[in-house]
Amino acid sequence: MAIRRPVNVKCPECAKESTFSMWQNVDSLEDPMLKQQIIDGNLFDFKCPYCEYSVALHYDLLFNMPDRGVMLHMIADPEQAKKVPAAIEDQEKLLPPEARENAKLYIHRIVPDAITLREKTLIFEADLDDRVIELMKVLYIAQYVTQKGVEPEHIFFSMNNKQEK
Repeated sequence: MAIRRPVNVKCPECAKESTFSMWQNVDSLEDPMLKQQIIDGNLFDFKCPYCEYSVALHYDLLFNMPDRGVMLHMIADPEQAKKVPAAIEDQEKLLPPEARENAKLYIHRIVPDAITLREKTLIFEADLDDRVIELMKVLYIAQYVTQKGVEPEHIFFSMNNKQEK
């Protein structure tokens, strides 16, 4: 079940306040529309109702993909992100023994931003191993540097309209 927290946001353009739905927890099976917004890249978009200024907000979100056995933890603060593995372990210790074994089967990934959250979502939706994709990206970057003499700032996995990777 999606957990939403309404927050007041002051528009950086016109300085007026309005309410924004900040999602704390999204389940891909229970909330397919929110999952699609993650894939489309607009779940975090704030649009001012007064001046129509638009900006992507950056905040923490837990995205559960139970059909894939994946939990994506988008953590905005790098220092907080370092604490997530221990917090997951602590939570698992609180579960009954049979549930603890099932919880250990889940894949947990910590991502820093909405773009990486989208990328990981696409990778797992395509039934791919994200570790292999990350290794492939390292190889692509090395090849690009060799050919062009410049290191790209970012490289992301994506799929086109024909579902080609």
